[in-house]
Amino acid sequence: MAKFMKSAFQNPLSFYGILLIEVLAYSSYGVFINLSRVNGIIMYKSSSLVLLLEIIKFTISFMILWSEKNKLNYKQIKFRSVISFSLPALCYGINNNLAVYMQDHMDPSTFQVLCNLKIVSTAVLYRLIMNRKLKFVQWLSLTLLTLAGMLNSYIGMKDKPQSLNDVYLTPVGLSLTLVYCFLSGLAGVYTEYILKKEPMTLLSLQNCYLYIFGILFNFTFWYTQTAEDESLFQGFTLYTWLVLLTQLVD
Repeated sequence: MAKFMKSAFQNPLSFYGILLIEVLAYSSYGVFINLSRVNGIIMYKSSSLVLLLEIIKFTISFMILWSEKNKLNYKQIKFRSVISFSLPALCYGINNNLAVYMQDHMDPSTFQVLCNLKIVSTAVLYRLIMNRKLKFVQWLSLTLLTLAGMLNSYIGMKDKPQSLNDVYLTPVGLSLTLVYCFLSGLAGVYTEYILKKEPMTLLSLQNCYLYIFGILFNFTFWYTQTAEDESLFQGFTLYTWLVLLTQLVD
């Protein structure tokens, strides 16, 4: 994986190709969520989608770890190191489920615009947790991004949309967005804090820790949400699988 990323950055065409795929995957998430509706309703459980995503990510990380097993130092595997990944895993688990639920309270374009506010929360939390100072230009950029999000929220604020084609945002959706952005920033910054605290531990091993907790949390969410006769793939459509694919690429 490291060799692949290194060669991609050395080759401009590969770099811009990967960048384009990332942009398309990121921007199409909300669109595919809405297209996956049946008669305007999301029929599947968000937790089943996120659980599958965590299982696939863990499998990929474990395969990478297995290829690097000669570099693995078993003395680095400590309970404190493992359990520290439970907090970001919980934040990611809540957020990934929120991202699906939020689609009932805003249109895809509003979702994409407001989710950029997680950049603001990440920067502020990075300043507090990692003690990194931001330049004036960076604070100015964050302020403009916040104002843009507030303006978009004010223009599109509605209690209930007339149709799925409307540009809208409900008060509940705005509240969920604030929670989403805070948890996203907290999870990202805290994960980086853990990674930098133990730089000698293999990244693939740390990813396995994170995804194991992600599987446990999301299995709990899914199990408590579903009836006994419901399968993990209940309500899945072609667009649901495309949602899953965009999250893997992103």
